[in-house]
Amino acid sequence: MSSSALASRLGLHRNPFPPTPDALSFFLTPHLEREYAEVRHCIKAQKGVVVVMGEVGLGKSTLIRHLLDDLGTENTVSALILNTFLQGEALLDAILRDFGLSVGQGVDGGLACLNQFLIQQARFGKLCVLIVDDAQNLTEASLELVRLLSNLETGQQKLLQILLAGQPELLEILKRRSMRQLHSRIVKHAVLMGLAKTDVLRYFEFRITAAGANGRISLDPSAAHVLYGGTHGNLRRMHHVLDRCLYGLAALNKSVIDSSLMRAALRDMDIPAITQPALTQRRPGAKRLLVISLLVGIPMLAAAAYMTAQTTAVVTLPVVRQAEVALPVASSAPLVSANSSARSDCLTQLSQRWPDLVITLRTLPARLGLVALDAPHTCIFEESGARWITWASPASASETYAFDQVSEATRQLQQRLVDLDLLAQDEVDGYLGARTQRSLREFQTSHGIPVTGIPDEFTRMLLENINATLARNTTRR
Repeated sequence: MSSSALASRLGLHRNPFPPTPDALSFFLTPHLEREYAEVRHCIKAQKGVVVVMGEVGLGKSTLIRHLLDDLGTENTVSALILNTFLQGEALLDAILRDFGLSVGQGVDGGLACLNQFLIQQARFGKLCVLIVDDAQNLTEASLELVRLLSNLETGQQKLLQILLAGQPELLEILKRRSMRQLHSRIVKHAVLMGLAKTDVLRYFEFRITAAGANGRISLDPSAAHVLYGGTHGNLRRMHHVLDRCLYGLAALNKSVIDSSLMRAALRDMDIPAITQPALTQRRPGAKRLLVISLLVGIPMLAAAAYMTAQTTAVVTLPVVRQAEVALPVASSAPLVSANSSARSDCLTQLSQRWPDLVITLRTLPARLGLVALDAPHTCIFEESGARWITWASPASASETYAFDQVSEATRQLQQRLVDLDLLAQDEVDGYLGARTQRSLREFQTSHGIPVTGIPDEFTRMLLENINATLARNTTRR
């Protein structure tokens, strides 16, 4: 089964754990947030050469693509070099070509052409950025060429901002005495690290929510522990394993990745999992062998299940989406009397009043007991000792927010964060950047909902309908 078919099978609009860099869902740990902010500042302030280092699979390419998206194209002209096996004049030609300039002029001619181009862009107020990925592959001669490029400047500023991204070997090269001139021009060394054990579960929730899961797929904490033991927080390895687990969910018709499925995925990929203490180890039984067998044959089984589902599916309107994970709940919003038909009454009520909207169902977090909801599109009821909320929203609501472009929906969301004292008025720019994501995480933490930093359906519903005065008090607590 292809990744797109798997995503469709699980009700996702894209693969949450792709093997390629995915700047649309840029996850910020406190360490990465500090490093990224300094890198971005150095480039925007036109300070010169920046180096980003990290082991294979820690997200260097993702950071680069997010930075380019963050800088935008209106006032930035960029060249991205991915093939660092090009050296010397061939490397310079690749840079010129990416800036849209003519090539084949030799080193002296190429430098003169680039200098003229950069001066012209500076007159237009443009920021010119050169990013070289896998820079550890560059020879000393090519790195000396980079140094020459860093010399292109006016009396007050560097004309070309340069970012070198590479593995730790790059630092060893830059430390050589022969490289001291280039090394002296580096204004920032950013170092990327793997996720901490405490970030693994939050990372999963962030990415699965960004892919449209909306609470339907979850990772058991014990499975997160096993995942960290097998990958040590390396993002690329985590993506490979979690993608394998999603195939397992599709084949087994499950919604929770547990430790058994996680260990099976690690074994299937020849990645050692955390060994259990001797007293708790058990001999492989029929059930364990069945999980392994299913995982090995996942693509075929899942494909068959998917085809069967396509031929037997029954469409019922309105669409109802129910979260799998129940949380302790309370709310001061209007409450439907608790009885066996409460759920049906709520769904019927909303579908009759707003037949063109999608109905979503989930439990209410406990902290919302401090906050009044004023939401005409919602209905709350009690069932099985918990309080549930259903709400109606346009099917296209999630499509109005994007990480890579400005939108009016994001601007309205930011204004709501301003009303809640979580964002400054001058930060309302319509762009879902790092500061807005940090404010969303603060709001989510304060109200006991999954902390993702992105405007998922439940977060948007609460932001739109929550009592601002009481919400500010809750946040301050």
